[in-house]
Amino acid sequence: MNAQAGKIVAAVCFGGLVSAFQVGSCSAQTLMLQPASASTNMGHFGTYDPVYAIDESGLSATYVSGVTEFDTFVASTHTVSGGSSFTTWFSQTSTTGNFDFDLGGSFSITAMAIWADPQGIGQTVNEFTLLADDNPAFTSPTNLGTFSANDGSPNPTNFGQAFTFTPTVASYVRMVIISNHGSSLTTGFVEAAFGVGEGEEPCLADTNGDGVVSPADFSAWVAAFNAMSPACDQNGDGSCTPADFSAWVANYNAGC
Repeated sequence: MNAQAGKIVAAVCFGGLVSAFQVGSCSAQTLMLQPASASTNMGHFGTYDPVYAIDESGLSATYVSGVTEFDTFVASTHTVSGGSSFTTWFSQTSTTGNFDFDLGGSFSITAMAIWADPQGIGQTVNEFTLLADDNPAFTSPTNLGTFSANDGSPNPTNFGQAFTFTPTVASYVRMVIISNHGSSLTTGFVEAAFGVGEGEEPCLADTNGDGVVSPADFSAWVAAFNAMSPACDQNGDGSCTPADFSAWVANYNAGC
């Protein structure tokens, strides 16, 4: 391996480093994934803080992130009585804008679930676009698609709504809120969570995020190293260093 200005500029002979190039997928049962934190450029009305949209406080049941099965939980769990400032997020400065989720790591996500606002008609998110990226600035996002959520009814029986997309490895997800269901005052929702494949917490060797562990991931790791991006960190120490190359080799050989 040759280095220039601290960057990897030459290919590595894999003989003796990687035991075998085996291509495998990371598909599995879909499990609930709770975001680590949430933020928005739309502000929050009073104490209707974004954190309440990811802490399970507005739901009739709770889940264990990475353990609870996604489809069953979303379909069977509903919102609790509306109006509490400690169970829901409502915007303050605008009815449209960005709501960002920090997933707390790199995961292959396959779906998102939303529980609609039970406080009043018209306030729930309607049309939105989902963007996924490995950095909080969303400098090179993957568009997961544009979706429409149903409006909530003013009672505590709003069950979860699931929105599926192509499996995508991401550390951050941005919900670009395009519209609500008619309110000119605020936009909000009770809870949001993501679906992640069992055994994909995380699939570190899949550096290019295509859902497959293949030799192409080495080139993606080199690019991540040179860019000092989060995908470079293969040993989980929070830094991007040459030690992560050995960690990537180990992760590759272990598979997903």
